[in-house]
Amino acid sequence: MRRTRILALLSAGLVATSVAGLSAVGAASGVEANAAARAAIPDRIDGLNGPRGLDIAATGRAAVAETGGAISLIVRSGPAAGTLRHLGHVPTDFPAAVAMGRRGSVWALTTGHEGKGSATLFRFDRDGTRHKVANLARWASHHPDPFDLENEPTDSNPFGLAPGPHGSMLVADAGANAVTQVWPSGRIELVARVQPRVVRVPEAIQTAQNLPAKVPAEAVTTSVAMGAHGAVYIGELRGFPGTPKTSEVWRVRPGARGVVCRPAAPFSGPCKRAADRLTSVVSLDLRSDGALYVAELSKLSWVAIESKPPVPGADIGAVIRISPDRTNRRELKPGQVHLPGEVAVDSTGRAYVSGPIFGPGSVFRVD
Repeated sequence: MRRTRILALLSAGLVATSVAGLSAVGAASGVEANAAARAAIPDRIDGLNGPRGLDIAATGRAAVAETGGAISLIVRSGPAAGTLRHLGHVPTDFPAAVAMGRRGSVWALTTGHEGKGSATLFRFDRDGTRHKVANLARWASHHPDPFDLENEPTDSNPFGLAPGPHGSMLVADAGANAVTQVWPSGRIELVARVQPRVVRVPEAIQTAQNLPAKVPAEAVTTSVAMGAHGAVYIGELRGFPGTPKTSEVWRVRPGARGVVCRPAAPFSGPCKRAADRLTSVVSLDLRSDGALYVAELSKLSWVAIESKPPVPGADIGAVIRISPDRTNRRELKPGQVHLPGEVAVDSTGRAYVSGPIFGPGSVFRVD
């Protein structure tokens, strides 16, 4: 069965049909004033170039990644509030994922399939010094996906990044259908893999490609976040045929490693389904009360984006807030979220989203 190429295509800035499944220049500040450390980021920051990566530390310090590999800190106070302070670059055209680390560090993750510097996790010190931490593609080449459907078991396309426990980082690898934990030393450990799920094939795709009514589809794990007590949450895009409302969010029990998330038995074992009936998930975050925030690339599914011509309205995505008990959900700023990159929640519960990931974009508050 075929996996979607949407993430590889996004990495190249393309939207072809699937057949396989304002930056202010300056150095980063050394020590921020107390008032700035307490300040929230502005409700809206415009003039960005294809923003994707976005993260906000508990202190309020925040970073954003733009097309071309630029990594910047968001200025939160004073006359320059709402501009960016350039921190450094990573070798990628597609915007990286970012996460705030310890001691003021900023981590950045490049996607796969881009040549030199791809599928790599970097760390920036406060002064902008860049360190290469780990190559995710190399790890995947030695740890093949046992549930692969398309004869690419060592494929790697790391897409999502989030702070993990004890100074580590969590990486969601869409190509490997896995989440790993990466330590500052470069050591990589498997947290979980997600098995394929049998989904219904949309009627138009059945007819056009002579497919049966149901097929197995890979998870395509794009996103990861850690809960307050150490649970790891995993979000899926859903591979070809990208059927709407078939993306899931999984919760891995705190401390569990090397586990398997099983759509056929979603409520057994150390990995359990936390949410279902989502579409083309590309980012997750959690509020301190346990509310889950989910960014959907397109409410119509990535298939609508890849169609030639694209389906009208395919660029309209969503940010969805799911209550701590997972019984209620609410779309935030309906119709105003277009091809979102990442959703991030600060320590006061304010939620922001970046995007669209192609062309002129913004970071703006949704909750």
